Amino acid sequence: MSDPRNSGASPSIDQWIASLAGKSASTRDCYARDVRQVAEAVGYELGRSAEMGDILAMDAARLRELAEKWAKAGDAPATIRRRLVSLRRYARFLAAEFQLSGPLFYSNFPIVEVTAAAPVPEDHLQALVIASDNRDAWTSLRDDAILTLISVRGLTTGELQRLDCRHLSGSFLLVRKPSGGLRLIDLPSEAVETIATYRQHCPYPVRPDDALWLNNLGGRMSSRSLQLMLRRRRAMAGLPPGVVAGAFRKRRILSLLASGIQIDRIAGEMGIGHATVLVHLRKE
Repeated sequence: MSDPRNSGASPSIDQWIASLAGKSASTRDCYARDVRQVAEAVGYELGRSAEMGDILAMDAARLRELAEKWAKAGDAPATIRRRLVSLRRYARFLAAEFQLSGPLFYSNFPIVEVTAAAPVPEDHLQALVIASDNRDAWTSLRDDAILTLISVRGLTTGELQRLDCRHLSGSFLLVRKPSGGLRLIDLPSEAVETIATYRQHCPYPVRPDDALWLNNLGGRMSSRSLQLMLRRRRAMAGLPPGVVAGAFRKRRILSLLASGIQIDRIAGEMGIGHATVLVHLRKE
């Protein structure tokens, strides 16, 4: 086997991801995608595949230029910050695994301000559902069902991505958290109906152990695909960038708080800790 130190960055990225066995699959996918995007950006400027040393040679000015480039391309501040965090963690792996060093280790990373997601107005869901380029396509019916679950129950794209057909039973849905725990949530009739309509029109077999949300090839949709779908619908509806899954989740939590439900019940329904529920009480 060749030494990753003498080849491009990809083998070492694969090794790093393999070492993160304790993380969820969606988290590992994000880390890998983030660092590969950095490597691609570095390699594009060099005119060749980026080596590990090329990445570690990045200084504060280069990091700032990269962040500014992503911002101009329309990437969300949270996405940019996450990429920088992934890059820092990858660099630490290179230092520990291969004893490599470089300017990246003592460079100040750019500070990317991320505004907390504000609650989404109720009429934004309808706008997202209406905004479809092909209302008769089964994929549009699938996206409608996904958007409904995001809106009425505040599910994250990571939770949605892990759903199998067996997790749905009538008006109840068994949701798996990134940590592996499970919680049972009830679904309003509108959510049950949109899911049923999607499944009726889905051209692929629906078996208990199959993914609930299928892509055009009949495979499981990735968290990234779910995020891009929401971004695409948002653009078609002319809605602001703040209309993200987390904003619907925040609206759901605030709605439960306003209804007088106890904190422990809210935490159980949303799959979060008490402290996280209380964070949403802070003013923006």
